[in-house]
Amino acid sequence: MSDLNTLISRRDVVAIVLRQALRPAAGAGTPVFPATYAEDKARGIAAGYCISELGAGRNVCVIDSVQSQAGRIEALLQLPPYRALIRPVAVGIRHRDGTEQTVDVLAAAHRIFDAVFRFSSLQGEIQAAVRDYSAGRARPLAELAPLALICGAWDSRGEKLQLPRAFSSEIVAQDVSVLRRGAQYTASVRAVDIEGLEESGSVDGLDHVPSQGLGGVIAARIERRAVLSLVTLRRNARAGEEGDALLRYLGALALVVLTMPTPPDLRSGCLLLPEGAATLRLQRADGQEEDLALTHEQALAFACEAAQAFGVPALAPLLGSFDPKLVKGANEAKAARKTGKKGAKDGAKAVEAAGSGE
Repeated sequence: MSDLNTLISRRDVVAIVLRQALRPAAGAGTPVFPATYAEDKARGIAAGYCISELGAGRNVCVIDSVQSQAGRIEALLQLPPYRALIRPVAVGIRHRDGTEQTVDVLAAAHRIFDAVFRFSSLQGEIQAAVRDYSAGRARPLAELAPLALICGAWDSRGEKLQLPRAFSSEIVAQDVSVLRRGAQYTASVRAVDIEGLEESGSVDGLDHVPSQGLGGVIAARIERRAVLSLVTLRRNARAGEEGDALLRYLGALALVVLTMPTPPDLRSGCLLLPEGAATLRLQRADGQEEDLALTHEQALAFACEAAQAFGVPALAPLLGSFDPKLVKGANEAKAARKTGKKGAKDGAKAVEAAGSGE
């Protein structure tokens, strides 16, 4: 494991890049269904697949985005044996109907800065960890949410702290052809043929209904590309001297994330399998590359040792409770600030008008 510890600290290595060729389960040349996105009228982007044209008839299509890949990986980290690598931190929520829900920090969309956590009894600990981080101490934040320091996070409504992604992964397809599909629903009986019904019965399934839509894409090549920026990870960890337990813990956890096999069933119609072995390459500061021989099992063993040294087993689990009063208080404070700004502007206008003799 000493070689991996040295790797995390090597200043001449700036990143580790993983590339994995994938193929549809039904074989090359068969359609797969990428993620679909809503229309963005402001930017003139139509709803559908995210396809970027490269010119000369070439394009790139997003099969699974960086955000989606992170979510899938964090879902796996909630399961054994990975959950033991990360301190359990969660928030309980009581719903109107009396049911209760527990949200793991690994399941929160914005990680530790998600509204579920910001408006909970853990608010004080989160704010203290952010202040410590701003002062150069990353350990408290790593104890609460190490994935925020690996996959990134943004406290957009609090202290405005933004943690860049040290790890990113996405699945893309190159040179895709978009297909369309059609379907015809044939009702057992038509509404117009039924005595006592005057309206068209399509809403109730009593009329024939044709439909058309996107039918997936056929791709020349599908690939998962993952990048672990060691430069960003060291910066996020506020890394000090070589051998630092915090950097070793975050680095080992990041190697687990990097080498983790992602689920093949991304969505209906998108079942992707490996085509050959994945490659790992070190990217050096001088532009040279090196092959890296590292299995997921080796990364996991390294992470178990690093978590032990960091003290994860000794950290007590945290279970906070969501507090609706904190939401109301935040909204009232926001309204007060908005009113104060408006009052200041009105006052400035009044002074200007008085000075001009109006």
